[in-house]
Amino acid sequence: MRRTGKAGSLAAAICILLAGCGSSSSGTMSAKEYQSKGNAICAKSLKQLKALGQPNSERQFIEYLPKAVAISEGEVAQLSGLSAPSSNKASFHAAISGATRATSILAEFSKKLTEKQVKLSAFSTIQKQVGSLGAQINANFTKAGLPECAREQ
Repeated sequence: MRRTGKAGSLAAAICILLAGCGSSSSGTMSAKEYQSKGNAICAKSLKQLKALGQPNSERQFIEYLPKAVAISEGEVAQLSGLSAPSSNKASFHAAISGATRATSILAEFSKKLTEKQVKLSAFSTIQKQVGSLGAQINANFTKAGLPECAREQ
């Protein structure tokens, strides 16, 4: 089967999103521990996403999206246990905020797509929103000292 443009675009948008997301708790964590744990979480999530493969049809895309969103939501939940060092906190929180928003956008689109409230062609609008957020997320995670979370795939 030939890969649809929208399906391939979704995979790219999810990879951008998974390049960094999460939130922070108030516990004390060394900078080294923060970086090690944060980068490991992001690397694991990216590996899970890649294991899904890329959708090659509209049907595969509709099946792929909720799985990819679940991976992103899991990454957010895991990263929420991290406490960024004070020098990284503002960038970390900004990345988390953007990633949470991007995940929400994709989850809502997935729900509407599954319920046939929207057509796959509407994804181009979603892709622009998530792509813009993804660039900000990546920049903020780079500043926050988590290169695995900022790596674009």
